[in-house]
Amino acid sequence: MFGALKANISGAENKEGGSTITQQLIKNTHLSSEKTLSRKLKEIYLASKLEKIYSKDQILDSYLNTIYFGNGKYGIESASNFYFGKSASDLNLAESATLAGIISAPSEYNPIKDMDICKEKRNMVLKSMLSQNLITNDEYNDAINSDILIVTNENKNKSIENMVKSELKTILGENFDSLNSKLKITTTLDMNLIKNTDKMLSNSNILIENDNKIMPEAMYMVVENSSGNIVALGSTENINIENQRRQPASTIKPILVYGPAIESDLISPATLIMDEKIDIDGYSPRNANYGYTGLNSVRESLVKSLNVPAIKIMMQTGIDKSMAFAEKLGIKFTENDRNLAIALGGMSEGVTMKELATSYLALANYGIKKDISLIDKVEVNGKVVYTKKSGETKVAKESTCYLITDMLKDVKERGTARLLSDIPYDLATKTGTGEGENNLNNDAWNVSYTSEHTILCWVGNINSTKGLMKESVNGSTSP
Repeated sequence: MFGALKANISGAENKEGGSTITQQLIKNTHLSSEKTLSRKLKEIYLASKLEKIYSKDQILDSYLNTIYFGNGKYGIESASNFYFGKSASDLNLAESATLAGIISAPSEYNPIKDMDICKEKRNMVLKSMLSQNLITNDEYNDAINSDILIVTNENKNKSIENMVKSELKTILGENFDSLNSKLKITTTLDMNLIKNTDKMLSNSNILIENDNKIMPEAMYMVVENSSGNIVALGSTENINIENQRRQPASTIKPILVYGPAIESDLISPATLIMDEKIDIDGYSPRNANYGYTGLNSVRESLVKSLNVPAIKIMMQTGIDKSMAFAEKLGIKFTENDRNLAIALGGMSEGVTMKELATSYLALANYGIKKDISLIDKVEVNGKVVYTKKSGETKVAKESTCYLITDMLKDVKERGTARLLSDIPYDLATKTGTGEGENNLNNDAWNVSYTSEHTILCWVGNINSTKGLMKESVNGSTSP
């Protein structure tokens, strides 16, 4: 400590910290990183108190769970999963020594930046262990002769990290990442659910390769109806779900067409409407099968996801009134969206999954719109600075949402979502398919809700250079 002080004085600037492990733990968890005498005195005082309360092993344990290991990873478990794709408890001797070596200078010794320097540092750790009789000669020789096999198993589910960062910016401002390890975030996520759901993202029986042997991309979200908590979230290709806007296709119909018309007492599920060829100033919508089905009830029109009835209903309600209703539920529009094509999901910029989830959650909650998020609590330096409050707003009549939900339950039984008919409980569901070039599909959706959860899944092509999806992939299949 005094040596560091002498060096700082002679160097005319504060360069050396001279901290013990206990002091580093105190600095990382309770203090700032500023190099001042007052901070150092606080550090010494708090470290001496900590030494009286906890054993050296307990302090080292806490230290290893908070220290920085490079590449944005704090704590031994996070680093172990990132570099080696396994829990810290499963590391072998060479891997453990590698991580121990990284600690003293993460930017210099991390293997992704410089494997040779990292290996030199690892071997130095192993030699020290040998000299202290902590390992045998055989163990030492095996370890120093082993390669460092880095997995860089960064959470494949990058969507979670992106959404956490986005919500943190709203809560703490743009400079939240400067808080580093002093920041503790509690989320609403169910990691077991995510682990099981993520397996489907690489299932070739669900995500079918196109003619270029490329799987489509996919993203999903599961929200708890009662709280608005996101309990599961994931994607292929590390899609930034928070900002990714896609054409909603027919999933928008309950929100933008049928909802506002029922809310305005213009239609009921039993109202009859003709599905026929129409021409509105050159705009002639058609159904997915290119045919027309004649007279249908509103219920059948929604169950079959017919396009002409949707256009006729929006014309009767009015575009402005329809958009205003959808906006109250959570959908965002641009001025370019003010046309009849939006009734079929043809929007200029599309919707985010969070917007679509918010609007369907309002249906599931019988007209109560809830704020959707995945951050439950934020702590800075051990102090709680944010706790989620469940904001909610009444946006639609309970009767409107009941009737929409009742019709959507039939979509599972005899409509476009019959693949879900084996599910042994009530499920309100809607499919959507957005066409790209050459009649191949670019967006495929399923949005469903039970009494407890709202579930969204999108399959499609963000990078069109990889080719559009197989014709067999649409809202009624993979999603």
